[in-house]
Amino acid sequence: MPSGDAHLIQLPSDELRALLADLGVVTPPALWYLSPVVSPVSIVDSRVQIQAISSTAIFGTPSSAGETVNPAINTVLADTGQLATGNWAFFILISAFPSVAAIQRIQLQHRNAANAANIWSHTIYPVALTAAVSSFAQTSMVFSKTVDLNQRMRVLNLVGDASGNYHVNIFSSLLST
Repeated sequence: MPSGDAHLIQLPSDELRALLADLGVVTPPALWYLSPVVSPVSIVDSRVQIQAISSTAIFGTPSSAGETVNPAINTVLADTGQLATGNWAFFILISAFPSVAAIQRIQLQHRNAANAANIWSHTIYPVALTAAVSSFAQTSMVFSKTVDLNQRMRVLNLVGDASGNYHVNIFSSLLST
């Protein structure tokens, strides 16, 4: 019998016996001795199954002003409203069919809690126009960002368009707090 802090137990459990048999370890017919010292080990057992699903973030209803026709300058096309503190995933869809006269610029903005100033912004030129014909464009953006309490994401057009058509959706999902 080992000396020191070893403890005597009668028999291993059926699960332990099965695992030891799978690993090729022959269990002794007599008593077992366990040490109170824990040694790091890794045991791989094909009987244990862990199901994992890998997918993109699951988004709910989008934030959107809907389809906007003839938007004035600085029209908010989509606004998440106040968000909770945490790490968020965003998926933004921008569809634009501007008039020939407009060189469209749309801006994605991360706003402060008072919705009074941008924390950061990014300007998007979703459409290339020719002199005679306007073009349809659809742009999407996917990113994750840390947001403080009551901050928001929004999209607005920076140029008025007397005969254009725009539609922006912001899908957001809280990843962690």
